[in-house]
Amino acid sequence: MEKEKLIRLVRLAQEKDLEAQQALYLDSYRSVYYLAIKLLGDADSAEDMVQETFIAAFGNLQNLQYPEAWYGW
Repeated sequence: MEKEKLIRLVRLAQEKDLEAQQALYLDSYRSVYYLAIKLLGDADSAEDMVQETFIAAFGNLQNLQYPEAWYGW
C-alpha cells in the first residue's frame, strides 16, 4: 500500500472509522497470520493469535504516533 494511503487509513482508524480499520485488517491479515503460523505451528492457535493481535492493535491505535509504522507496530 502506498505511504499516503496508509497514513490516511491509520488516521481514520484512530478516529474509530470502521471502514478504515477493515481496510488495514484486510491489508495486514496475511502477513500477521503467516508470522503466527510460523511461530506457533498450528492453524487454530495462529487464528486465535491473529484475532488477539488485531483486537490489541485497534484498541491501542491511538498510541501509534507515526502512522507509516503500522506494519512494524
